[in-house]
Amino acid sequence: MIRQIKNQVKTRARRRRFHGAIQEIERKLRADTAGSEIPSISTDQSNEEDPVDEDGIQDSPQILSNHVPPVDMGDDSDLHYIMIYIDHIFPILFPFYRPTVLEGGRSWMLAMFLNHKTMRCTTRALAAHFLAIVPCRPTPVPLNCASAAHEDGREQTTSAIRQLQEDLGGLIEGGPMTTPDNVLRETKVLNGVVHMLNAEKILSVAYGTPSWAIVLNGLRTCASESMYPIWNADQAAFRFSVGSLLIDDILASVSLETAPKLEPYWVDILGDSPSAQNPVDLNLEDLVGCQNWAMQGVGQVSALAAWKKEMVRDGTLQKSEIKLRGSIIENRIRERLVVFMETTPGNEPDASDFSIDTFTNREIRKHSPNVTLIWAHTALVFLQVVVSGWSPFDYQVRESVAKLINLFSELSDAPTVLHTLAFPLAVAGCLVTGSNEGRFQTIIKRMGALANLGAMKSTVQIVENTWRNRDHVVAESQTMAVCLNSLGYPVLLN
Repeated sequence: MIRQIKNQVKTRARRRRFHGAIQEIERKLRADTAGSEIPSISTDQSNEEDPVDEDGIQDSPQILSNHVPPVDMGDDSDLHYIMIYIDHIFPILFPFYRPTVLEGGRSWMLAMFLNHKTMRCTTRALAAHFLAIVPCRPTPVPLNCASAAHEDGREQTTSAIRQLQEDLGGLIEGGPMTTPDNVLRETKVLNGVVHMLNAEKILSVAYGTPSWAIVLNGLRTCASESMYPIWNADQAAFRFSVGSLLIDDILASVSLETAPKLEPYWVDILGDSPSAQNPVDLNLEDLVGCQNWAMQGVGQVSALAAWKKEMVRDGTLQKSEIKLRGSIIENRIRERLVVFMETTPGNEPDASDFSIDTFTNREIRKHSPNVTLIWAHTALVFLQVVVSGWSPFDYQVRESVAKLINLFSELSDAPTVLHTLAFPLAVAGCLVTGSNEGRFQTIIKRMGALANLGAMKSTVQIVENTWRNRDHVVAESQTMAVCLNSLGYPVLLN
């Protein structure tokens, strides 16, 4: 009996934390859309506990269920934009995400967009903005077309926010996440918010606002309250959302100068083995081309940078301590680099390995080893700055940056892959010196119009700011976070 009471208390505490996070997202979204005609969603809750049955399960309305009613798609334009996104835009934003035939491919996206109004509106907004930036033909986008696309994007963003408020309000009132349908309901809303976050990472650059941080902060809490396996029809969407969120959490922590908040879940989700052959629940290589250990390395360095900032603020930083902590991270990354180089197969698969997935994914998969190497060496360069301070002319830093430039150059024929490397390019670009500056500019030019889209546009602006102010930099106070915030607001380079 005592154990059952304790479990109920824990469940209710978890529910309050989750609802608090959801309410915070909704409050911020309302603040963002102040002035627009968006109906308010009541989130008032009674102080009384909801009825609990004998099993400790509270009754709640089924806001979403496995049986989705027919969707009113309106005109054909929604479907048109959805297919543009799936066929043309998504492969540019996530070129490495190519689920196998047996995994269902990307069919989950079409199902989610058709049955989820928030995701449908967000997709249309993102597609409209993309078409206003990246031309469909090898000529500049006409101004009238770009203007119309931007206007449609704003309208769809407003609709997406309105629908998301309704989803969040229903989730708050829906009771605890203790039944399969409730867990599914939570997962669908989480997928919708992650999709909006992916859109905000691009749209916020266009509008010059850090609105991505609002959504991400609430998402971190929501995800941390629901990090347990969900194996159902929405598994593919959930896995994509969790993977995307984990990466965003790591990269946002650099700009926000905090440790990654989802780090406690890395071991369970991403694994902690130096062997690439070791099976894990989620392989980021399938999402962004980078193996888990390399992305975790960036997160570990970011956590060290946040710790150093606290020690400097308190006046308790000891050089020996930060060097020790840094050496532990460096040794871990270099050990895994050795294993990676020994176990990475050649680009050409054996004849017996050919399948339909080999033919469709072969061209993009050949870049995965380079992408993992780029993230690993980015972590090492970032670590040098955190441990030893800002010293772009230091021999070791120059050698490390030159290594990165060489790796980027090997991807010059893959602009969509380069476009996914905004953070590594920012790190290398801010520290590049001498003749490598020209090589860096050439790499950016190879992306064409993609260099003006989303996080890559911020990367170019950040690097230009750093070069412009190089003679006025105070090495003692210059950090990677200072560079990433030089636009006047924190950026999420993903």
